[in-house]
Amino acid sequence: MRPIPDDELEDMNRILVSHGYSVGDFEATVEEDPPPVPGPLTYWVNQTVTVRQKSVNATRQFRDESGAPVWLIAFEQDLMAGGFGKP
Repeated sequence: MRPIPDDELEDMNRILVSHGYSVGDFEATVEEDPPPVPGPLTYWVNQTVTVRQKSVNATRQFRDESGAPVWLIAFEQDLMAGGFGKP
């Protein structure tokens, strides 16, 4: 595991603040995924981002492609849907 890149961390923090959450209550890490087995339905997911809300020990994982932080969209959707509780 490794920390998420600084630019993605800044985007995550911006999302948290815009929805009323405390930035210090969250941490995120990235784990590289093993390469997929080639086949007719192969898709390329290069990493999994794990976000943890410390105060309630809520953890969510988001699949992502390296170089395109699409996990941030799913993360924000989870926040809005109550996936991490209320701010």
